[in-house]
Formats: sequence, C-alpha cells, structure tokens
Amino acid sequence: MALKPTKGFITPSPGWESDIKQGTCAGDGGSAPFQSSNHIARCGAINIFKWGSSQCYIEVIPDPTLPPAPATTQPPAPTRTQPSTPKPLVYSRTLIFLQKHTAVGQSVFIRGGNIHQHVCSPGPYQQDIDPCAISIIHNTTTTNSEYQAWKQGDRYLDFEGEETGQGKYGAQSAIGTPSIWTSNNPYEKGYHPSNVYGKAFWFVELLMDCSNTYDGWFDLKGFTSNGGWERDIKQGVCSGNAGVPPHLAINHIAKCGAINVFYWESGACNITDDSGAYFVSIARNYHLTSSPPAVYENSNSTEERHSNWTIRLHRWRNQSR
Repeated sequence: MALKPTKGFITPSPGWESDIKQGTCAGDGGSAPFQSSNHIARCGAINIFKWGSSQCYIEVIPDPTLPPAPATTQPPAPTRTQPSTPKPLVYSRTLIFLQKHTAVGQSVFIRGGNIHQHVCSPGPYQQDIDPCAISIIHNTTTTNSEYQAWKQGDRYLDFEGEETGQGKYGAQSAIGTPSIWTSNNPYEKGYHPSNVYGKAFWFVELLMDCSNTYDGWFDLKGFTSNGGWERDIKQGVCSGNAGVPPHLAINHIAKCGAINVFYWESGACNITDDSGAYFVSIARNYHLTSSPPAVYENSNSTEERHSNWTIRLHRWRNQSR
C-alpha cells in the first residue's frame, strides 16, 4: 500500500490549507498506517477530500483488463488508432434524509431514478441496462453493520431493488439502496453529525452521476423491509435554496448535489444546495499511451491524467463569499 500526505494551496491567498486530523475514510481504500496533519492519499486510488476537513473517500482503481488478441493465420492489416474523447462521469455529493419511525429490526431502503425522461426497466437485476438508473458511489460515514454489508455492489439508484452481486446481511438481501437510522441528539446511539433535523431520519450520502438526472433532479421513494413501498405523495414547495424541480411526480423529487430532506408519505420537504461540496469526475481513456501522468492545478481543481484514467477533483466555491 503506497500512501502519501497531501495538502491544498491557493494563490495568492489564503495559501496553505489548515492542518486536519484525517478520520476513517469511506470507500474500500483501507486505513493509512501512519498519522499526519495532512490529507493521506493512496496511490492507485480515487482520493476525495474536502478542504479543511477530515472527511474523505478513497476507492482503489481496478487494473485495466484488455481483451485477448484474436487468433489469426494472416498478418494483421495495418490499423490507425484514433484517440477518443470520452464523456466524463460527474459525481456530486448528494445527501438524502427520509424521516420514518420504524419498528425494531425494520430497515428503510431508497429506490429512485430518472423516470421523467425514460421508461424504466421492469427488473429484476437489469440496472446495467436500465435507462432510469443513476450511477452512485456510497459515501456515508458509519459503522452500521447492516449498511456496510448492503452497500457492497450497490452501484445504482434505481426502482428495481436488489442488484446482481449486491451484498447481504446474513441471509437478508438488500431491497434497494440502504440507509441508516440517525438522530441529531449526540447522546443517542444513532447520532450522526450530518443530521441537524431531528430523530428517526433515515440517511444516506452518495456521490451521484448528475449527468443522468433530469436537469439535475430525480425521483425517489422509500421502501421498508416488512412494509414495502411508501405511498404516493404530492410534493409541495420545498423550503431551502435549491429552487423548484422541473416536473411533477407522485414521488419525492430530489436534487443531485444537494441536501434533500423528506418525510415519509408527506409532501413536506427541504432542499438546500451543498455549496461547500466537492465532486469527482472520472473519464476512461480507451486510447492507451505510455506517456507519464500529467498534473494540472488551479485554485478550484486538480486533474491527473494516467494512461487509462483521467481523474478530476474539484472544490465548489460559494461565489457569494
């Protein structure tokens, strides 16, 4: 495991990012073997940090697998490789809160997607070809064992339910995107610092591909074990600063890259743009080269180009500051 300390620097001011104490990162990148006052990144991984914060997400990038060359008895004809310009996937930090008072042992899952522009696949296990499904990366900081099991292999927010290869908790399968029970009371077992709203809010933090939403918006519904679907609702005008969704629906309508607060089977809502958030864009370069990585930096973003990946880390600024 190769790790290295790193820190941001803005010119002409304020200069160096302040010291931080990095906690346990979300993702599958593991824990650093040493302590530092800087962010600790892992070589060969996607490293996502927040300016001046200990929050982090580290995910190992799998090695590329090239298909075997076809067998032939003829000399191959000369070919010309054209460089490609793939469209990057832009993942934005998206928080979903859904208040639901549940019985002991009951869990709340989130199902959703872009149903306004597409006809969804009926499922099951069709997420890879489902035009409604939205690519996600789990980014919730928690030790909850059920969530840690069910998030494995959960690659889409969709209306189908369990995905092929999605993790199980014991013998219990996932029935959507898992969430965790939280409270804003620091003395309760389910306390989570992201919850400033109250008790019994089921919560999940995702990095979401906003490019497959409808003008930045998507639908969602709760689904409970031993209870099933949340009933249809008529969403009212939400408090917060995120604006008005471009369509009507019988579901909750959430915004990608925002903090979305909903109430079970209620049209009440609060949606706030997360102006301090980061996002990561990943572009797969299919035109492989032997060139060394090149790094480009400015005050808002860092881009690193490898032979088979282009990774861009961006920090959003609140322009009103």
